[in-house]
Amino acid sequence: MYKTIITPRIGDTDALRHINNTALPIWFETARNPLFRIFNPTLELTYKKWNLVMLRCDFNYLKQMYFGYDVEIRTYVSKIGKTSVVI
Repeated sequence: MYKTIITPRIGDTDALRHINNTALPIWFETARNPLFRIFNPTLELTYKKWNLVMLRCDFNYLKQMYFGYDVEIRTYVSKIGKTSVVI
């Protein structure tokens, strides 16, 4: 399991200091990099080197997040298939 700490930006919030749900996919892009390095150690984004495609992204919102508090994102491989991996 990998842990990534995200410090929310003001732009990630709404008028009530809640973290907007559109911030989570962006944060996930950062948090998934340690796992992606297993398949592409340099994270080189070239046609010949990049071999990963994200087909689906789901989030379970458990409670509100607020500006001013860091967020810990945990990523891990939960399933490996023939041509797929679930993170």
